[in-house]
Amino acid sequence: MPWITKVRRGVPLPQRPLYALARRLLRRNAEPVGRRPMAAVLALVLGCTLSIGAFFTVQGLYRAEAQKRFEGSAAQLTGAVGQSLERYVEVVNAVGALFAASKQVDRWQFFQFSRDTLPRFPAVKSLSWVPWVPGEERAAFEQRARDDGLFGFQFKEPGQGAHSVPAQAREVHLPILYVEPFEGNDDQLGIDLAGRERDLDALLEARDAGRVTIYLPDATFGPAVPGFVAVLPVYRTGKVPATVFDRRRELLGFARASIALPDLIASSLPGPAAVGGLD
Repeated sequence: MPWITKVRRGVPLPQRPLYALARRLLRRNAEPVGRRPMAAVLALVLGCTLSIGAFFTVQGLYRAEAQKRFEGSAAQLTGAVGQSLERYVEVVNAVGALFAASKQVDRWQFFQFSRDTLPRFPAVKSLSWVPWVPGEERAAFEQRARDDGLFGFQFKEPGQGAHSVPAQAREVHLPILYVEPFEGNDDQLGIDLAGRERDLDALLEARDAGRVTIYLPDATFGPAVPGFVAVLPVYRTGKVPATVFDRRRELLGFARASIALPDLIASSLPGPAAVGGLD
């Protein structure tokens, strides 16, 4: 049966045992009297084989198309998120410009600025100002903050459980002085980031580099959902000093934004059906 051999060579490997079965049946029933029943059996076997082959062929094409769509969608999403991230950096740049223009920004000015700015950046869960405070100026700084209306303000750090304790004495303190939205973030006020290794390393890196630094927050402090923190150093000169020595000497503080990743991704897309293949 040369035509069976020819068909057999043209089908995918998983279907070849069906053709072998058909050939064994043909050899076993080669008498003329069995031709009519065997023709039906052969037709059934070949029909099943062709159906299975067609199924795997269509499935393979579908998977290839789905993979192609997914890869295209993933690339599109990555590009959109990258553009959104660049746009969100504008938030800390704007805070930096606010403090660079006016070295003394009170909490009401910061509130008004945040109220006008944050609605355009829904992924920002908290926007804060973190001043650079030498250790010998701590007491006077805390008192000025209390006089400004932040009753009971003090530099603090996590204690046991959910309670905070006064921050230990340090050469330099990095307290969160202002934070918006205030509701839901008020417990961040006074937290001394100089006592948190990951935050301190990122802030010092940003200070010396003179540019925005993005990092993952400490596991016990930051967005309740997956996200990251962007910080920008602000200098008394209103611009980035030329040398690392001058950057350290002229540092005023840091603009800091906690950004939730799911909201950043959602805000990157023009609509729920904008990118297919990811649902």
